[in-house]
Amino acid sequence: MSKIKKTRAAAILIVLITFLFILIYFNPSYSKHFRYLNFDSALSIISANNFFSDYKIKNEKKIRYFVQLGVFAKPNEVDKIRAKLSLLGIKANYDKYILGSKLTTKITLGPYNKNALVKTVENLKLNNMKYRVINE
Repeated sequence: MSKIKKTRAAAILIVLITFLFILIYFNPSYSKHFRYLNFDSALSIISANNFFSDYKIKNEKKIRYFVQLGVFAKPNEVDKIRAKLSLLGIKANYDKYILGSKLTTKITLGPYNKNALVKTVENLKLNNMKYRVINE
């Protein structure tokens, strides 16, 4: 077999394997088996390894964190939290929703990076405020 025939055979084999993988991976009846394969976590393990320490993922997502202070139906509860936050110098997001035929207000802080999140959470803990951290 000549070099050209070997190269052509290898290329056809690679294309065939790729085609089969795509066919199986995107088939809904088979895709449930692939949910346990998390390629992002595999990349993070590789990048955390000392052998690959110089390797950087080009399109690494920056994780943004939000802090949810609650969803309130009573306007006076919202006003209490707004007053506490203004005294602490924290800017909040106030989103209004209708839940169960009642107008409610969801209070969130952020988005934050990891360092800003730690400072904000410490500040909330010092002032005995309940919160929940949400990452995106």
